[in-house]
Amino acid sequence: MPTYSITTRVLNNQIKPRVRIYYSKIETGDKPKQKYEDLPILVPKSHWNKNLRRVKGKNPKADEYNLLIEKAIKAKKSGKRVSLKNEQKSVIIFAEKLAKTKRKHNTRRGHLVALDKLKGFLKETKRIDLEFEEVDSFFANNYYNYLDERYSTSTVNQYFRNFKYFIKEAVKQRIHKFDYDPFDNTKLSIRDKNIDVLTTEELELFQSQDYSHDLNKNYAKSAFNFMMYSAGMRISDFTSLKWKDFILENGKILLKVKNVKTEHNFRTLLGVRALDALRPFITTYEGISFEDYDKQYQYIQETKKKVSEWKNEFYRIQNSGFLEVFPKLIDTLPDADFLPKDFAVEHMYDWTHDKIIQKVKQQQMLEKNREHLKNKIQQTIKWLANENNLLILEHIKILQKLQSNYPDDRVFPRARQYRDEDFDTQKRNALANNMSYHLSVIQEELEIKNKIRPHQARHVFAQKMFEGGASFHDISMVLGHRSLEATENYRKQIITEQSRKLTLQFESILHPEDISANFTDDKVIFDNDGVVYRKIDDNIFKNI
Repeated sequence: MPTYSITTRVLNNQIKPRVRIYYSKIETGDKPKQKYEDLPILVPKSHWNKNLRRVKGKNPKADEYNLLIEKAIKAKKSGKRVSLKNEQKSVIIFAEKLAKTKRKHNTRRGHLVALDKLKGFLKETKRIDLEFEEVDSFFANNYYNYLDERYSTSTVNQYFRNFKYFIKEAVKQRIHKFDYDPFDNTKLSIRDKNIDVLTTEELELFQSQDYSHDLNKNYAKSAFNFMMYSAGMRISDFTSLKWKDFILENGKILLKVKNVKTEHNFRTLLGVRALDALRPFITTYEGISFEDYDKQYQYIQETKKKVSEWKNEFYRIQNSGFLEVFPKLIDTLPDADFLPKDFAVEHMYDWTHDKIIQKVKQQQMLEKNREHLKNKIQQTIKWLANENNLLILEHIKILQKLQSNYPDDRVFPRARQYRDEDFDTQKRNALANNMSYHLSVIQEELEIKNKIRPHQARHVFAQKMFEGGASFHDISMVLGHRSLEATENYRKQIITEQSRKLTLQFESILHPEDISANFTDDKVIFDNDGVVYRKIDDNIFKNI
């Protein structure tokens, strides 16, 4: 049996590939023979890979030419003629050309991904190319079943709709004409869209776990938190993020997001929690320390404890001194039960002059201490109001070192191994799949009902923003949607807590008599650090 290979000849300093058919002595009965059949391909020398015997990717028609070479080899092995001049017969070649005409990055990317799935099906069925005349109802059904076995319903429908678009666009351009619609007998599955959103309890359980002992889980959890706190960033954008994408200006940290999916770039302001989530990734560098940050953080926590102690002392002075010096006011109180049970009621005419003087001096000292505590509490509360700004400044110092030494390093350690030219969609998907796996393991271990996946960080962000009443336009912009329609579709799939409570709200409006009269006046009483206080003025609160 003859052997087939690809050789070349040079024409005007260009490479022309051709099929070499070699016959051995056994096959000819005499001397070995060989013959050549030229292929309709002509490329510059620099575009030809000698080792692989294929056209290099930098040639704009590389995919088309390499497909023709594969078809030529297969045709010769099966004893058929090499007939490749009518390129319009190829669905693959037409679809590749069609995808390149799309202006929108997202549309172009969707077509190329769907085309890759079609190529995978052809490879599994031992085909190299697909011609339009081969597309019939049997092929359509087989291809849909192939997709359905591997992907979710929505993904299957997306890939198959793109395939239908390739075929119907070819009919529009009169490249091929079908006697009947090959897709008539293929019905797409319909699935109700549903977005999984972690409940508040599930999110708290997830965030309370310490995975510092497990590097993979720690990276996955930290990445999820960062994406959630940085405006619901997509996983593809996160894995592409570099230290130079952080903008440090005027005591603030902004993030320049390069949206891989939509090419819609924007900036978002980062808070302390988003930056704290980066710690496991930053500590992979030697010489970058959180020592100063931790000192500042510890000092802030200690200051909060001191304020709590000062408040308790203030309330003690407030409750004791006044009643001891002026006991006669007790008679004017509406309810004697207000007083402590062990409070001994004395009358001023029983006191000696010296005792009264002593009581007055004690009261004056208490009042002086009270005012001192009040001023100290007020000043410290003002200082603590800048807590986030103080921690942001410490983060800025750390990011400045990273930008100075590693500006082009990617934030996610797993992504640093790839050069920019090699970091394609396949590499990003591999990182996303790895992260999804470890998040799913965490979900199973914590027995959380809703899915925990990288994209759920985006869902949680959108959910809480809708619940919080944020501007619809602002949410659309920060999510990186190109149109409000995309945001509306997203919102409709998320059932917010407010919408669940509308039935109860309706009942309370229609039947106000059912509402209990024992309301707590939240303007007077509120919860602060787990303790309930009554407001005295703008800065001081009384423990009750």
